[in-house]
Amino acid sequence: MQGLTTAASLWTTSALGMLFGVGSFPLGIGATVVTLLVLAATNLSEKWLLQKSLAELCIRYRAPRNAGRARFTAAMAAHAIESTVVAEKGTVEGYELSANISWKPEGSEQALLSDLQNDPEVTSFHLVRR
Repeated sequence: MQGLTTAASLWTTSALGMLFGVGSFPLGIGATVVTLLVLAATNLSEKWLLQKSLAELCIRYRAPRNAGRARFTAAMAAHAIESTVVAEKGTVEGYELSANISWKPEGSEQALLSDLQNDPEVTSFHLVRR
């Protein structure tokens, strides 16, 4: 879920503005301090906690369907990347596979892209991060 902290901050800012607007300065100052502490803690936890990266990946293979699917599965396993296949289709040139992928360790994405570039059976691919 993206933008949740931003939306919550906007609501909190408007509530703080109302507190100061009606003259409740001690409560407004206290709420401001608490808000800043919560936002600082949220920022620190986002940096320290290991988060998954998400992307959509589309690969076109020269290989027939079964061989292309096997290559895809092997590549995902080799880089510790989780995948959910969204669409598969055979084309005149070979086989196309689209998937949603997620990974935790940094560097997995670059290693996968490097392997795809060096794979002679891959005709093209594109990755869109979410």
